[in-house]
Amino acid sequence: INDKAGNTIEVKLLGMAGKSYNVRVERLEGKFRTAQIDGKALNALAKGKTVRIAFGGKALKDDYHRLLGKMQEVSVPDDASSLYYATCFAADNNALETRELKRSGETAIPEVKAARDAFFNQKLFIEREIWDKYLFDDNPQTAFSMNMRWWDLREGAKSALYLDFGQPTAIDKLVMESIDEFSISPWATDEGVDVEVSADLKTWKRINILASTKMEIDLSTCGAIRYLKLPKSPLRLTEVYGFRNGIKLDRSQWRANNLFRDYNINGAKATQAWKTTVRLTEKARGAYICIAANGQHGNEAVWAAAKIDGEFIGCPDRAPSFASNPWEYTVKKRPMNNTFYIPVTDDMIGRDMEIWLLGLEGGNDAPKQKELSPEAWITAYPIPFEQKILTIK
Repeated sequence: INDKAGNTIEVKLLGMAGKSYNVRVERLEGKFRTAQIDGKALNALAKGKTVRIAFGGKALKDDYHRLLGKMQEVSVPDDASSLYYATCFAADNNALETRELKRSGETAIPEVKAARDAFFNQKLFIEREIWDKYLFDDNPQTAFSMNMRWWDLREGAKSALYLDFGQPTAIDKLVMESIDEFSISPWATDEGVDVEVSADLKTWKRINILASTKMEIDLSTCGAIRYLKLPKSPLRLTEVYGFRNGIKLDRSQWRANNLFRDYNINGAKATQAWKTTVRLTEKARGAYICIAANGQHGNEAVWAAAKIDGEFIGCPDRAPSFASNPWEYTVKKRPMNNTFYIPVTDDMIGRDMEIWLLGLEGGNDAPKQKELSPEAWITAYPIPFEQKILTIK
């Protein structure tokens, strides 16, 4: 951390929880006088002696980075659509810059905050309409759109709109607003728009409404729902909000995306499937599961998710990244070796988890995925080290 001549030298020692390591400090010129570990004197280190350093915490029984299992080809499951939708709702299509903002978290550095604010509040960024939060900001002048900068209308016709309310929510009326009717339904053969809602990704209720610049959807008989989708996404929406008992609902957990296909149309149905079942017994800090589609599979022609006790768990991230509405350039399409990621949560421990990879029928130039050899791994980022601070003078 600090090794400038004449100053106190500070060094981070990183070790795995519950492990001990032999540590020695070597200096070719001059001598150290004192040494401390986390503020406690340990002057033997300053004299060049080897000291055993123990790191606290509970030791992991297994390597944090390891193969969980090779996935075997099986019949396409009856609930393949639920697995598919789990990842559609878990992921997002926001600009890559907003994903990086979320990934990096809050900052305590004023200059960094000022730079972020300058970038994300600039007029051009807002006008590109590439962040789903603009649907939930009570500002009719902002919007979330299918970005056509590197894309044409024919590609847009293959995408659905997905809304995740964050938790099961009873909604009497949901309102979607846009600037014109063309933005709502540019590819409709009539004036009707299909809306589908679900509480669990298994059972869906379809509602047909009239396409207009302000669509009011009656959900009062649907009970608590979490998911809503339009099989054909509007090009542009300015606001989405809902009411319960006449009171406007909190939207802080609401999310949306608009670049994933619907399972039942535009070639997203599964024609192949691979599966492995694992049971995790512990969780390293920052752990996540990697579902690796090793081999050629075609662009957007494989999809991954997991299932525990009938609950579907989607992948919020992938390498390469899921399709985004771009600020600069699009995500690179990779027809091979896509890897999907699922963060490990405490409630996954000690339970059987089915890990699935689906081969889809209609990815761009998708071949039959006969040569795939998918695997499931677990790893963590950053490496789950414990930390001690060595101070020497």
